[in-house]
Amino acid sequence: MRGGATAYARDREVFGAPMIELQTIRHRLAAMSVELEAARLLTYQAAARLDAGHPETANSVARAKYHAAIAANHIVDECVQLFGGSGFLEETPVARHYRDARVLRIGGGTDEIQLEILAKGLSA
Repeated sequence: MRGGATAYARDREVFGAPMIELQTIRHRLAAMSVELEAARLLTYQAAARLDAGHPETANSVARAKYHAAIAANHIVDECVQLFGGSGFLEETPVARHYRDARVLRIGGGTDEIQLEILAKGLSA
């Protein structure tokens, strides 16, 4: 989160001041960083459990994939909103990420598949 969106908010001026000086923008960036870090930690936990042969590996992987895909979609959607019209220009990284993030909720097991794995774990 230190790169694109945050740098853009620092550099982009609105109403005569950097966009990052607006509380709503700072709060959006902070919330995105929390979502990103949570996804990262769930992924690290799943990888550690996989390496250790932990019995909860399948649930950890499903949880990490589900959360990371949802978070990526939400974060990139917030970035497009932050970038405004330029967020939709095809040659910009944010527009590419917006297109690419959607497949994360489908490929490698849909959201519904990940939730089914987790739901089966609840009834076991």
